[in-house]
Amino acid sequence: MKLWSVAVAYGLWLLALETIFYLVGGDNPNALQYALLLGFFPMLTQFLVLGVDPIGLAPSAKFSLVLLLVVLLSYLGNVTGWTPIYYVCDLAFVLGISVMVAGSPDRRLLRSIAVAASLLLSLLLIYINFTGHYVWGRLTANGIQPNFWGTSGLAVALAALASRRLPVASFGIGVGVLTIYDAQARGSLTGLLSAVLVLMLVGGTRLRGPRLIASLLTLGGALIAIMVLPAYLSDAGNFIANHVLFLNDPNRGMGTGLTGREGLWRDAIAAWMKAPLLGVGFHQSDQYTELIGAHNAYLATLADMGLCGLAIYSLFLAWSLVAALSIRDPQTRRYVVAFIVGYAMYGLFEARAFNIGNPLSLLFLMSAFYALVDQQRRRAGMMRESVASASEGPASGRLSQA
Repeated sequence: MKLWSVAVAYGLWLLALETIFYLVGGDNPNALQYALLLGFFPMLTQFLVLGVDPIGLAPSAKFSLVLLLVVLLSYLGNVTGWTPIYYVCDLAFVLGISVMVAGSPDRRLLRSIAVAASLLLSLLLIYINFTGHYVWGRLTANGIQPNFWGTSGLAVALAALASRRLPVASFGIGVGVLTIYDAQARGSLTGLLSAVLVLMLVGGTRLRGPRLIASLLTLGGALIAIMVLPAYLSDAGNFIANHVLFLNDPNRGMGTGLTGREGLWRDAIAAWMKAPLLGVGFHQSDQYTELIGAHNAYLATLADMGLCGLAIYSLFLAWSLVAALSIRDPQTRRYVVAFIVGYAMYGLFEARAFNIGNPLSLLFLMSAFYALVDQQRRRAGMMRESVASASEGPASGRLSQA
């Protein structure tokens, strides 16, 4: 009961972020700032109910401090006014929450938060899917562009993978996929499919005995079907190309410069060239592109924080993914690996890296820091075992001689 009270508190906070963004049409910075600060309440709830275990937190805390230092340095000589202070404080707040979740003594907290967020956000997305409008066939609501809803769908689908209960997981994945499809958000679809593919590959390497045989038989059956049913596969390929990926769309299909992203990417590179080492300022590259964001997390990070920022983000992704692959609990491992991979691939098409105010980015930070903390705790446990065995060795030797 204590665990779920904390998890639901975090889930309600993520729901509040999404709901307030929807109600204000994404265009009220003060309301969004207050929504972000609501995260103080689930953080306080966790501190009072579950507490925080400091073991393993040091590397994540040090990484957060280095990131904040690079963010501060990126503003030097580039920006005036109070906006950078808000960004730095918000980022520090979000990093603190993420590290605190990772440091929970109850290791089930992360998965519980993901399940609660998936269920609560699914209810909102069902409402959006039924009441939203379709502009050029794409889901919009209250003036908020389709890719945002695709991002929300990706967050719900990936978070649903944390559930051990098939009906709960299926519900979240179904709502997420439906929202991605209605929004025609190909970046979100790429992130989800990449996560599923990596889970299949990682799972395949762990198969043994009857499961391995069953998987090989299934794969063989699929290959036979591909050879026997080429006409049906061609129809399925055309459906996916034209009705899922919309490659025949004159505005978003082949020959449109990746839906205008090509020009935005050039603008992002041009902005980076103004300050190659530290960038033009965290979240400041938008002023150098025609649309908000470079539609690529890596180029946006490069423009915002230069080579230093891109190196930090790339290190964070690689480090957390390697750590996630060694998580002992199978369900948690699958969820964390899927979220990191999905977020990394999604970043090829949308400018979200170290972002602050959306559930997808916040769940990613929680998941990545969980992997890092889990890795450090496993190392600490092995060191304790090594010290214990070393201290017991001489004593057992003397006893045997006696």
